Amino acid sequence: MSPAWSPDGALIAFLSNRAEGWDLYVAPTAGGEARRLTRGATADDPAWTSDGLTVAVHRRGGIDLAPTDGSAPQRFDETAIQAAWSRDGRIALIRDGRLVLRGCGIENETGIDARDPAWSPDGQQLAVVRAGGIAILDAESTAAQALEGGQRGTSPDWHPLGDRIAFERDDGIQVADLSAGTVETLPTPMPAGRPSWSPGGDEIAFHAYVEANWNVLILELASGDVRPLTAATWASWNARG
Repeated sequence: MSPAWSPDGALIAFLSNRAEGWDLYVAPTAGGEARRLTRGATADDPAWTSDGLTVAVHRRGGIDLAPTDGSAPQRFDETAIQAAWSRDGRIALIRDGRLVLRGCGIENETGIDARDPAWSPDGQQLAVVRAGGIAILDAESTAAQALEGGQRGTSPDWHPLGDRIAFERDDGIQVADLSAGTVETLPTPMPAGRPSWSPGGDEIAFHAYVEANWNVLILELASGDVRPLTAATWASWNARG
């Protein structure tokens, strides 16, 4: 579950209980053997650092950074539950249910109730989930504007060009076009969620409940074709990269 595409497009991080609990794995986007990055202590909400060398996950009450080379995860923040990196290395954290921004040696406790932060490609805006749905915040002033069609939406992710936002909703994965003000539903299996754009913007990774289990799949937007990245089986509770 919970796929997250690496900045260079080579890997997808995801969560799996294929071994002994929910751990963090990475697998090549083209398919192949998955590598386990954490062991024990349930992992959640994977997010790539801007350099693409580590994946942040919520574990043991805080945020750990797990290197993709398989070396031991390191503690990054003791109390945050979610983290998101901008391309220039600034960080959005969710701590005690509120948005915290960190960068240039400054930590700004915004006081804004939020979760699921996602930076726009240019770093000028953040998409977050608030009580009324998804909102877009100005990164400097934190002024908020509701996302068209984003009511009840969660898990926003920006298109690499910054003109669209994909998000999860009860009726499937939606894509909001910011300039046109329109929202479309993607042709994915249901239920589905946690969309993650590829760096080229031509594919979206997501998780969906197929064949009696949750799996990570990839949608090619031009053709509508869906291919599996994992293949979990109900009988064994295993998933294979």
